[in-house]
Amino acid sequence: MTKLPRRQHHSPRNTDRVAAMAFSGRRPPIVRSVISVHRRLIAVMVVMTLAQATAACGGPPISFGGWGIWAPSSHSYTPPRIDAVEEAKRTRASAETGDPYGQRQLGMFYEYGIGVTQDHAEAARWYLKAAEQGDAEAQHRLGVMYYYGQGVPLDYVQADMWFILAAAGGYDGAPENRDHIETLMTPGQIAEARKLAAEWKPSTTP
Repeated sequence: MTKLPRRQHHSPRNTDRVAAMAFSGRRPPIVRSVISVHRRLIAVMVVMTLAQATAACGGPPISFGGWGIWAPSSHSYTPPRIDAVEEAKRTRASAETGDPYGQRQLGMFYEYGIGVTQDHAEAARWYLKAAEQGDAEAQHRLGVMYYYGQGVPLDYVQADMWFILAAAGGYDGAPENRDHIETLMTPGQIAEARKLAAEWKPSTTP
């Protein structure tokens, strides 16, 4: 069954549009964005598991997106064990210094329960810290959370504002999600979101 956004605007025009998506097998852009994130995280977890399984074979470390991964070889080498809990602790230490990348990554850990107990409110809190510093991916992720009401109140105006900012920051997928959510909003809501985005300024204190 095609997964659709949790709530839609109740106009006949929008209902027809969402129904057409369902029958055509297409997913709304925000759903596609979330599925893409899930696939990336699953890929990371699979690689981590494979790395642990091959660690006994020995071999020099190689880099994969900042995670230590090992390839089997004839060299005698005992690599350290990958530990999501320890990685979350290191990421937290970075996030607490005010690093927006660390804040965004910690938000992802909380959103998906990697190395920590899953907590959408805590994920949104860390995304907000990074988003306020101008991190476009964190802005986009925070917009998705406002769209679904995960960890924050469901709020299309806030979601649209963060999508607008993420699009301006060059985050891929943000323009499509911005355009999609605005089909579910009233003209007044759209005007408010654009006004908030125009007035937004990055935080000078992380």
